[in-house]
Amino acid sequence: MQPLLEALVLCRPQLEALEASGLRGWLGAGCLRNPVWDARFGLRSPGTDWDVALFGEEGQVRLEGLLPGPWEAVDQARYGQGSAEAGLASWPETATAIGARLVPGGLEVLAPWGLGDLLDGVLRRSGGFTDVAAFEARAASKRWSARWPGLRVEPWRPGVPALRPTRIERPW
Repeated sequence: MQPLLEALVLCRPQLEALEASGLRGWLGAGCLRNPVWDARFGLRSPGTDWDVALFGEEGQVRLEGLLPGPWEAVDQARYGQGSAEAGLASWPETATAIGARLVPGGLEVLAPWGLGDLLDGVLRRSGGFTDVAAFEARAASKRWSARWPGLRVEPWRPGVPALRPTRIERPW
């Protein structure tokens, strides 16, 4: 869990910008996964974009106005999802389908497919992403196995996503 807490500290400016925007979304994907896998494999990756799962609202301009950077704020309703949480559960990899947001007095972390793959260095298709060919093409194009030698690629495991966040104290 310590690598995830350290990743959250690195993402503090983005988490604070998301909170200040008034958008009710989740910051996730590579901005959380990359520092955790870097710590696991003893590497340092270049910066990443900041993905935000929203529902029923557009947030790109609002976020860029608060903190310039490579934001990718996506309204999950555009993809037929019933909530930002369901949208996050449909992200392609279990270790990418993890989001965080600030709440009064702490943080909420949503990991619909659990934190195990993220913390153990496992690349696995999430149960919410059904296009196997697209997953394999994405994994090949991202070159994650070359970037993080030791990354284990494992097959999909059936399951039901947990859409209730875990509350933790802010690590700063």
